[in-house]
Amino acid sequence: MTPSKIQFSTIRYNPAFSAFETRATIEENGVAYVYPVHVSASLTADFNIITRGLTEKARKMHSRRNHSLHMRKADALDIPVHTHAWAA
Repeated sequence: MTPSKIQFSTIRYNPAFSAFETRATIEENGVAYVYPVHVSASLTADFNIITRGLTEKARKMHSRRNHSLHMRKADALDIPVHTHAWAA
């Protein structure tokens, strides 16, 4: 199973864990799944190695049967609209 699209939020370096961290969004069949991913690497590691590691972790998490830790982005139509009448 290869997801159709993977995007990363801002990739940050966490010096406490010597790792790069981000949120990976995988779009599959019109649904977006978001996974927290990290890869251990030095601050001076090659960017291609970092992104490859983050991509592999995201795909691995997504391929798990129960999608163990993810968020599903709601479509605009899934979000209830509330209106409030404010007293003047």
